[in-house]
This record gives sequence, structure tokens and C-alpha cells, in this order.
Amino acid sequence: MFSFAQFLAIAAVVLSTATALPTQEKELQLAERATSVPSQVGIYVCNDANWKDCQHLLESPGVCHTLPKDLLKKVSAVGSDDGENHGASGCTLFETQNCGGEYLKDITNPGESDLSKSPAGGRYNDFFQSYVCY
Repeated sequence: MFSFAQFLAIAAVVLSTATALPTQEKELQLAERATSVPSQVGIYVCNDANWKDCQHLLESPGVCHTLPKDLLKKVSAVGSDDGENHGASGCTLFETQNCGGEYLKDITNPGESDLSKSPAGGRYNDFFQSYVCY
């Protein structure tokens, strides 16, 4: 027969193991998430509709970036990377530099191949100056 002291010792071991497991699992999940965040995300921006005269820009996620001078107010097609290499879950484009003014959000892959036709009936063709991808 077990003594009361032995019973308490076994119970303490079982309880300490049970309470430690969720913490270890949570730490593992956090470590996995930390390593899955890309250091750069990509966006394709094109001077012409239907993916012509394009540039592939790679930048830090969650940071506002001004478009290169040759693309300021000249973007006619835009889409985020496909996710295999530098995938962005989406991008937001802004009317002015420093991510201000009117904006078009949640541009995802494959994106908009002709901003002169959609969205908003072509209002955003040759409109943007900055963007942020996430």
C-alpha cells in the first residue's frame, strides 16, 4: 500500500508535468511563428496594363515605401508576390508619398492587371505614389 506521503509525491509529479506541457507547447508555437515572418515581401508594379514594363520591388513588411521615381503616378498594373519566395499576404497603395491620402487596400496575388478598368472604373490608374505590404 502507498503511504499518504507517497501519494502526494506522485500527485505532485503528475500535476507539475500536466501544467508544464501547455507552456512548452505555447513556446514552440511562438518560435514557429517568429521564424515564419519574412524579412522582405514583394510587389509587382507595372507602367503598363497587362503586366508590361514591370518592376519587382522587395521591401520590409509593414513599412511605408515610396515608389521609384519612374513609377510615381504611373502604375497601371499591380499585384503582390505569390508567396513562394517573398510572398505578401496583401498590399495597400496610397495616393501620396509617405502612405497618405486616398488608398486601395488588400491588393493580393494575382492583383489588378489593368487599373484603367478596375477597380472603381479606372480611377486608380496612374494614381499611386507609395505602398505598404504585409
